[in-house]
Amino acid sequence: MSHTQSITGGFSLLCCYGRIAIPVSQNQFVAEHHFVTNLHPVVGQVKISSITGRFNNLFLKKVEDVTAEAILSFHFAIFDTLDNPVIAELGGQTNVAVNLYDLCFLLRLQSCGQAGRLLNDGRKNVFYVCDIAGVLRAVEVSWVSGGWHFDAAAIGYPNYLPANTRIVAKQLV
Repeated sequence: MSHTQSITGGFSLLCCYGRIAIPVSQNQFVAEHHFVTNLHPVVGQVKISSITGRFNNLFLKKVEDVTAEAILSFHFAIFDTLDNPVIAELGGQTNVAVNLYDLCFLLRLQSCGQAGRLLNDGRKNVFYVCDIAGVLRAVEVSWVSGGWHFDAAAIGYPNYLPANTRIVAKQLV
């Protein structure tokens, strides 16, 4: 997919700028073990400055079995947009969802806010993740106050995505 032609045939809202393989986990991923406010992490932990109550309510009790490698693609929004057009361009709700494990794997690569594929300047990185009830949500991750900040929003909620927002989705095959 180029940045001028979307998979739906219209003008593209997104530009793909890379991919990464996320390995299989040997253990269940238990969200409440990984999403803890922690400004002084030890090796292997992610520096987290804040987590909203909404994120905690929707994801903290989630447990995932990661049985297959995932290929994730990184995109940035070319124009200001909303979730629904982005999800449509990426192939629909069933095609965009990533696991919390995938999100944490990427954050470990930038655990203390160092440079990498995710924005670390206060702007949003958006992941589409199914919550504990199986409902797709927009998970927003940004580097603020010396750590990663997590929030979650309903799809269809007027979740404004300014140009250059980073969007991480499952790679279309």
